[in-house]
Amino acid sequence: MADIVAYPATRLTRPRCSRIFRMFMFPPWMDTFNREERSEIMRRVRSARNASTEGTIVGALRCRHIRGWKLRPPGLPGLPDLFFPNLKLAVFLDGCFWHGCPRCFRAPSSRTEYWRPKIVRNQKRDRKVNRLLRGQGYGILRLWEHEIKSGKGFARLLRRLQLAEE
Repeated sequence: MADIVAYPATRLTRPRCSRIFRMFMFPPWMDTFNREERSEIMRRVRSARNASTEGTIVGALRCRHIRGWKLRPPGLPGLPDLFFPNLKLAVFLDGCFWHGCPRCFRAPSSRTEYWRPKIVRNQKRDRKVNRLLRGQGYGILRLWEHEIKSGKGFARLLRRLQLAEE
């Protein structure tokens, strides 16, 4: 019987497209919608939530067998990302860009007349939600995206849970 030689698997990847290549393949004048129609279509696109940060925290909670929390429970002001009903604790996982993190937010250099008011509105809404929840007797914990990525956010959550249980 002949020996079977294993050859290293070749990695088939899609070549990176340069900007010029993309412009050649998909020129702007090939769009079938005018600017207003395209803007309306893009406005309707909804995000898949903050899956990376949410997945990190939820995975860590499950790994440590921490129970008693709900994911995005309906009926609470601001729709918290996580909610601990027994502790009356609402946890928000805020993206550094969308909520204007004081540590790492960088304002876009284009369309500043659009982005700055949008970020300010998000911050005002966050403060309003905090007031509403505190008025209803709930505790609030807001974790920044950079805290979650570094692991400090989950440590803060664990400390808060320990304090609430005591």
